[in-house]
Amino acid sequence: MGLVTEMNSQLGQRLKDNLQQHLDCTAVLQSTLEEEHRALTANDAETLLRVTQTKAAAAENLRALGDDLMRLRRDGNFASVDAMFEAVPDAATLSQQWNEILELATECHTANRRNAAVLDVRQTQVRAALEVIFPTQSAQTYGRTGYSGGPVGTRSFGLA
Repeated sequence: MGLVTEMNSQLGQRLKDNLQQHLDCTAVLQSTLEEEHRALTANDAETLLRVTQTKAAAAENLRALGDDLMRLRRDGNFASVDAMFEAVPDAATLSQQWNEILELATECHTANRRNAAVLDVRQTQVRAALEVIFPTQSAQTYGRTGYSGGPVGTRSFGLA
């Protein structure tokens, strides 16, 4: 019985460490997404470049932490993360930390979608501006007979 208790205690410590790292990293990601939004709305390309690198590193850290958590679950043959928490001492604290992580992850997802929407609008604006400067199709008109005539006004502003 002592071996099982010791194994559960070790698992509990590993889970506690992993979840704390998850919380720390998710908090960094959340603040990074807020900074990214400020940079997007301020058209601050330098900050945006730096923030994008920080965001990518945080996402990679979270992926690695998630892989570690799933490995612990798989190695212990637990049906779910909750079942794994229930098998160790201080399960209530671990469950609380897990719920905090899930809440932060939801906030990060929402912030990331908001930033993606800003980027989508910017992309549409840039494409529209490029279409004015470098048209890909000429305007269609009708000739005297009612049929579509040749292109009119095909001069590109970019070549003027």
